[in-house]
Amino acid sequence: MTNPKRDDSDFKNIEKVVIKALEKYQKNSKELKSSDDKVQSSFLELGEQLVNASDKLTRKTFKQLKENTAKELGTNGIRNIDKVVSVAKATHLKKYSDRLPSSWGTLAVLTSLKSEKLDEFMLDTTITKEITRTELIKKVKKFKNPNVVVKEKFLFIKPLENKDITEEDKSIIKTLLENSGWCLHEPKTKTSNAQEEQVSNEPDA
Repeated sequence: MTNPKRDDSDFKNIEKVVIKALEKYQKNSKELKSSDDKVQSSFLELGEQLVNASDKLTRKTFKQLKENTAKELGTNGIRNIDKVVSVAKATHLKKYSDRLPSSWGTLAVLTSLKSEKLDEFMLDTTITKEITRTELIKKVKKFKNPNVVVKEKFLFIKPLENKDITEEDKSIIKTLLENSGWCLHEPKTKTSNAQEEQVSNEPDA
């Protein structure tokens, strides 16, 4: 089977479709919580439209389209776009959609498993729609290295007195932690004295 010839003749129409998917995601993001299924599914839809574009456009033009889309998303834009595109490309995940969470960030953890390995993983592992990304990372690590004990380390970041950690602060911390092997996690409970954020040494997926 030969690969379809790529050209940029239909770029304007392809760009319109991607922009429409991006606007839908941005609208849902403003109106709903980031964990809402509609927000997650609209971002996955954006990823699918970018995958469709990658099949039709030349590499140079697609790269520019992806970068332009990422700029609209702000901090970590290109990183998140790459993740959601990898999820959209991993079509073998779809047959387990009834067991997998809707979060594209959580689904991205599974893109490192090829089709046969995913089948084996899903057969041997208890996975539900409620599983968190942190829990899934642990399970994938254990599956890949069954004899390795995964140890958790936490760094607690406490803000100055009478000052809460803002969303902007979290975004800055996440950016600084990129490629460090550590990532930011929301605490399940807040301390009585001040809000704390946990940073674990689990790699971003």
